[in-house]
Amino acid sequence: MYKNIKQKFRNYKSKITKKRVIIIGLILSTAIFLIKREFNDNDSNKTSVQRGKVQETLILSGNVNASLYTHLTFAGSGKIDYIGVKEGDIVSKGQLLAKLDLDNLNADYQIAKSNLRDKEAALSSVYDSLKDKDKTILKLMQINQK
Repeated sequence: MYKNIKQKFRNYKSKITKKRVIIIGLILSTAIFLIKREFNDNDSNKTSVQRGKVQETLILSGNVNASLYTHLTFAGSGKIDYIGVKEGDIVSKGQLLAKLDLDNLNADYQIAKSNLRDKEAALSSVYDSLKDKDKTILKLMQINQK
């Protein structure tokens, strides 16, 4: 019986020793891990968290397919001066959507108007000269008939 108790004590002692070794090993490995992490941290890897606006920009190309299309036309070509709607706005019939820059168009109109006046003046001068020639021709014809 004494041998049996002695054997149980040895088994119990070896179990306690194994538990102690495992616990000490875990404590040491945790301590080593924490110490290594503390010494290996670089300030370059750290950043402070700040509140801000998240913004993402995508530049894409392609075609947009809408359910309804409308063909927009202008009386002439030119640079757009005003856009009255934004993407997604609901528009109504007759609403001004865009307007062309009229500065260049007005300048072109004034030049064309000036050229027209010059040509009209030249035409009037030609008519006047023909009237005088017609009168001269008529007088010559009358003289020749006599």
